[in-house]
Amino acid sequence: MIIAVALDAEGKIAHSVEKTEQFKMYETSERMITNTYHTEVGKLDLEAKVAYLKSERVEVLFIETLDDDETDAFGSYSMQAFINAEGEPEELVNAYLEGAYTENLEKAEEIRDYEREEMENRQNYGPEVPDYFQPMPPLAGMFETGEDIDECGCDHRHENQDQTECDCGCND
Repeated sequence: MIIAVALDAEGKIAHSVEKTEQFKMYETSERMITNTYHTEVGKLDLEAKVAYLKSERVEVLFIETLDDDETDAFGSYSMQAFINAEGEPEELVNAYLEGAYTENLEKAEEIRDYEREEMENRQNYGPEVPDYFQPMPPLAGMFETGEDIDECGCDHRHENQDQTECDCGCND
């Protein structure tokens, strides 16, 4: 896998692809960095910088921001871009290889799935999508076992469908 870190003239994370002066490239295998190299791109325009990343088959990019024009320039090219990146390039790459961004990726995938389902429903049913076709938004957390869920005040989950009386034996 090839990972790129966009750098400005001072060697810090670049603000955007257009302002990138060089890419620090990391070749990785089995969650380890196997080779690094720099490529000067300061004199290239946006399209040429994007073409370079594509030609290197970059799968991950660390950068401060990506504006709409830059995102559009990538077209259908599939790559993970981590924006708001800060710190030393090698530390970012090692953290990625150790799985530090996995949670963010999983949450992003949940959100993309939710947005894709919502868009499909709007295409199929128009702007007034029936409630029963509305996708459930990704949950921020899970419910804990034993959470109070009914008026009886016990910490047991009710299994009867109407939940009018408690099945736990507390006689509430």
